This record gives sequence, C-alpha cells and structure tokens, in this order.
Amino acid sequence: MKRAIEGVTICALTVLLSLCLLEFAAWLYVGYSKGGAEIRETPDAARIDVYRKMFPDLSDADIRGMFFTYKQTYSPWVDFRNEDLNYPFVHTHGLLRRTDPEYSAGADNANEIFFFGGSTMQGVHVPDDRTLPSAFSQIAARNPEMGFRVFNYGQPYFYLKQEAMLVFSMVLDGKIPRVAVFLDGLNDLLQLGSSYAGTPFFYPRVRMDVRAALSALRHL
Repeated sequence: MKRAIEGVTICALTVLLSLCLLEFAAWLYVGYSKGGAEIRETPDAARIDVYRKMFPDLSDADIRGMFFTYKQTYSPWVDFRNEDLNYPFVHTHGLLRRTDPEYSAGADNANEIFFFGGSTMQGVHVPDDRTLPSAFSQIAARNPEMGFRVFNYGQPYFYLKQEAMLVFSMVLDGKIPRVAVFLDGLNDLLQLGSSYAGTPFFYPRVRMDVRAALSALRHL
C-alpha cells in the first residue's frame, strides 16, 4: 500500500510539474506575441521637418503623436497582427485599418475593394485619411457614378504569401471583395524568413520558444 501511495504521489507531482512548465511556455509565447514584438521610432528634428512639409495642417505635437509603439499579437492563419490602435489620427481594429472616407460615393451598390500589403499599405506613422487606400477613395470620389467601399488590410511585416493566406481564409468565410489590390516587394526581398524560408516574420522566435519549452519537458 505504501509503495502504491508513493507511486501515485510521484505521478501527481510529475503531472503538476508538467502543467507548470506548459503554463510557463504559454506565458513566454503570449508575452512575446503581445509585448515583445514592437515597432518603436522617435522622430528626430529632420523627420519632424519632413512631416511638416507633407502634412502642413498638423502640429508638431500631432506628428509626434503618430510615432507610438506598435505591438503585435497572435492572429489565426496569418500568425500575427497589430494590436488594436486608438489614437487621434490612427485607428485599427483586428486586421483592418480605418479608411477615411470609407465610401467614395453613396453606400448603395458600392463595390467592395480590399487592399493588402505591409507597412506601406497600412500607413505606419500616417493619419487615417492619408493612407494609400484613403487616397484611392478620395480620388474615386471624383467619379460618383461608380462607388467603392474601401478596406485597408495592410499590416507591418506582412508579405505576399501571408496575405494570400489571409485572403484565402476570408474567402472561405464568405468575405469576398469585388476587387483585391496587393502592394508588395520590400518585405518579400528583405525579410530573410519570408524570402528564404517562407515563414512569417516572427515565426523563428516563436519556434525557438516552443522548442525550449518542449526540451524542458523531455528532461523531466
């Protein structure tokens, strides 16, 4: 009986330790995906001067307010996305960046057009109404006979393969645009993971964390 109790106790402690290690691995992953991946820039005087020329209607305080910390969080199928942003000039929710104006003409019979790409398409450090999709909507408004509803799905670090996965998952969910526009190039060439391995930008780090956790479990 004593030996049986000892065996049950050892098994229970082993299971408890395994669960603790799994919890620790999950904490590492979530902590990395939500807080460790950041885009942080502090504009110097030269950049402030450039922004003054591009956006003469914005104050220096407005310009500095667009240089906040970008954090990434987990997103199914595409690995990650921006955390939601809610700043005076920058708004995102889920994978979607606000477009201003969202409609180029009346909402009736508007053709849905989805824009995909990396940080250039999303408009990092650019107001909602100055992104490329917003510029398209403003130009399209000159022809009210053909209306568009514009969606900006650009995400920092995204590249073509990642965007293709996003589009495919959206189509499976019944979210099918009339037109899809892709703007890619730099991320496909400059990011080693995308150009060589074909993986999302942060995948090697996530894989390293998971392998470390599995290795710790095997050595119990």
